[in-house]
Amino acid sequence: MHANIGPSDSPITRAILRADAELKQVSPNLTFIYDPEITPDDLLLEVAKNICECSKPHIANGPVHDKIFTKGGYGIVSCYNSLPLAGGGSTLVRLNLKAIAERSESLDDFFTRTLPHYCQQQIAIHRCAV
Repeated sequence: MHANIGPSDSPITRAILRADAELKQVSPNLTFIYDPEITPDDLLLEVAKNICECSKPHIANGPVHDKIFTKGGYGIVSCYNSLPLAGGGSTLVRLNLKAIAERSESLDDFFTRTLPHYCQQQIAIHRCAV
């Protein structure tokens, strides 16, 4: 699960930050979208305090993402992926290397048979998504 807050200040944003700092849980993942034209300094300071408390939220550069997509037309879906709103998540596929290794008979089999097979499966999924 992932949630985005910011760049504007609001009571809800502040409440989410307070709850996240108090609970110190790994989930949900949280990203603060920062915009120097919109975000007040005291809110950015609160975000920094939260990072010290619970290693969250991650900070995304709003103006950079606004140029790539449209202003506010995207979501941060993990600490390093941004996608357009209302679609795009189907391209975010991953390989579970542990599970692939468990399906391998040996180290050589992992690199020559199972890993290439699942990489091809991932490519096929991506082709269907676009």
